[in-house]
Amino acid sequence: MTQAWTILNLLKWTIAYFTEKNVESPRASAEILLSHVLQIPRIQLYAQFDQPLTENELLQYKAMIKRRINGEPVAYITGQQGFWTLTLEVTPAVLIPRPETELIVETALALFPDQAASLQILDLGTGSGAISLALAKEFSHATIVAIDKSEEALSVARKNVQMYRKENQIQLLLSNWTKELSKNLSFNLVVSNPPYIPSNEISTLQTEVRNFEPVIALDGGPAGLKDICFLLEKIPNYLKNKGFFLMEIGYNQKAAIEKFLFDMPIWENTIFIKDYAGIDRIICLQKK
Repeated sequence: MTQAWTILNLLKWTIAYFTEKNVESPRASAEILLSHVLQIPRIQLYAQFDQPLTENELLQYKAMIKRRINGEPVAYITGQQGFWTLTLEVTPAVLIPRPETELIVETALALFPDQAASLQILDLGTGSGAISLALAKEFSHATIVAIDKSEEALSVARKNVQMYRKENQIQLLLSNWTKELSKNLSFNLVVSNPPYIPSNEISTLQTEVRNFEPVIALDGGPAGLKDICFLLEKIPNYLKNKGFFLMEIGYNQKAAIEKFLFDMPIWENTIFIKDYAGIDRIICLQKK
């Protein structure tokens, strides 16, 4: 990259190079990385297509290209990921928030159409704080307890909470699920995106997931149901009557969860919500 590179010919070269190296989403990867280096929105890249890059910008971009072809996710390279209407800080200490998890926020809005309601919300396994922050933005009078057992993850969540100035709404708590949570608390809504990948499937995941994202947030035990079943048993203790529990689940876990719930009369109105790929992704339950 010693010649004078403009935005357009650099993008063309990078997309071709990423394609040759079998990088997932080569165009999006190239555009996001270059817009991050130049500190301009992606859409502006093509409006300024003939702009040359400085030597320093080229060096930064080249370093990012090397990281990307080694499988490192774009979000970890840039340190940012979009979720809902937010841009969040992410590090390898937290899962990268994904679009399908936004269904939890969408469903919460459908369940509680009065966005001025003073809801009490519990977020279990908050990671970057993505779900909590999205809910805090939509429900401006809600109070949220966001729990994670990883100090490193909570550090990321804290930065995001401070960035959006939501300290008055979101309380962060270091706890292994509900272990450190006061037994006197009860919530209108509990949300969670727990680990749900079966242990023996971790090694089969995409390179950028298995080699870079935190295993602690992926590994759901032998069938991927260890934490899911624990939460289904534990959460009624922290829900108000008629309160709701929204949880993300794995692509093939609906039948096993239905079987598990058969002997749990505390839950009613069980609904499975499909993601945009038609996969049962969110379970919605109501406490009797």
